[in-house]
Amino acid sequence: MHKLLLALLCSSLIACSTKPIQKPAVLTEALSTARLENKVVVVDFGASWCGWCTKLDQDTWGDSSVQKWFDAKGVLVKLDAEREPALAKHYDVKGYPTIVFLKADGSVIESLTGYRDPNTFLAEVRRIVPN
Repeated sequence: MHKLLLALLCSSLIACSTKPIQKPAVLTEALSTARLENKVVVVDFGASWCGWCTKLDQDTWGDSSVQKWFDAKGVLVKLDAEREPALAKHYDVKGYPTIVFLKADGSVIESLTGYRDPNTFLAEVRRIVPN
């Protein structure tokens, strides 16, 4: 009996303390676009001081082949994890950059941590988001 009461109390405390994650407008819009266009959302969590994040921006997101993939299959959202700490925690961001692939309903497909050059990114994305 005590175990049942304790379990009920714990579950109600967890339910009461869990607040919904507030998504920035850009992520909410990206999820809506992904639903309409049958795409995935790719969230790039970084930080303003992160050198590898800057390199990812220049080398990978700026690559024409990667941009072509996004035109066909993905919606890119860049978020500063330090300005969105609750969202970064929700998506288990432990290092920068972290790239989180989301279905249009917001559920996680997979996450990658660390810099990816364009060829590596495209090889991984083909595995994560099949045709």
